[in-house]
Amino acid sequence: MKNIFLAGILAIVLFCTPVWAETMYVIDVLTITLRTGPGTGHKITKMLESGQKVDVIEESEEWAKVVLPNQTEGWVLKRYITPEKTSRMVLGKLGKKHEQLLLQFSSLQKENIGLKDENKRLNSELKKSNKQLETTSDSYQNLKKNSANFLQLEENHNNATYQLAQQTKKIEQLKEENWGDFIKAFLYGAGVLILGFIIGFASKRSSRRSSLL
Repeated sequence: MKNIFLAGILAIVLFCTPVWAETMYVIDVLTITLRTGPGTGHKITKMLESGQKVDVIEESEEWAKVVLPNQTEGWVLKRYITPEKTSRMVLGKLGKKHEQLLLQFSSLQKENIGLKDENKRLNSELKKSNKQLETTSDSYQNLKKNSANFLQLEENHNNATYQLAQQTKKIEQLKEENWGDFIKAFLYGAGVLILGFIIGFASKRSSRRSSLL
């Protein structure tokens, strides 16, 4: 009964060992053997390459029972496994990182070429803009100069117009004054003429009366 009980406990322990399994890796050698038991006399079931991930589920003095990611179990020499990632794995990751950096470098080179082309285009546009600005500045200076001349001409025109209006006004006043004098003179002359005519007519009439008497 005790033997059965112990066997049951041992079986439970064996089946439960993967719970506390320690992850390790095959060290930097070409390949190692995975055997059916802890010894070189046991059959080789698989060759494991450097960097192969294994979970240790049982250990002896020199050997360790491991399980592979595909659930294959076997025994390997403990000195050929390590808890640290191997140089081959690190180099593999570094190689991938290096490839990624090369891709990024290539992308940055293309982007740099594109930025250089864009910079050239912007410099060309800037030169054109500067030329246009110079032309616009010259046009502005000419316009400013012409505007000053125009303003002077406009001022001279306004002064001349004002003076002409004043002269016209004076002429109209003179015309009115001369016309009044002319009318006065005409009326005075007409009055004198009429008075002379009346006096002459009266004189003739008096003479006729005298002759009749």
